Amino acid sequence: MTQDDIAQRYPSVRAPLGAFTNVDRDSDFSVNISATQWPDEDIELAAQFFKSGIHNLYDRVDFISQGIHIVNKKKFVFLSLSRA
Repeated sequence: MTQDDIAQRYPSVRAPLGAFTNVDRDSDFSVNISATQWPDEDIELAAQFFKSGIHNLYDRVDFISQGIHIVNKKKFVFLSLSRA
């Protein structure tokens, strides 16, 4: 994905660490990191804030999957979504 594509598809103060799209440009994948550091015991609350922020950016959002993964003993929130 070009920098212009990223800026258009992911309006944010922070650009994603990486963003990829398929040949037909109908499926995107991006990775981003939060500027805030949430303690592991508050990660569920952080996930709710992230979801709320996404809902505020777009008119319609369908979450395909969501949850918390543990990588190297650190908890990470993941949100997979579809913008219709």
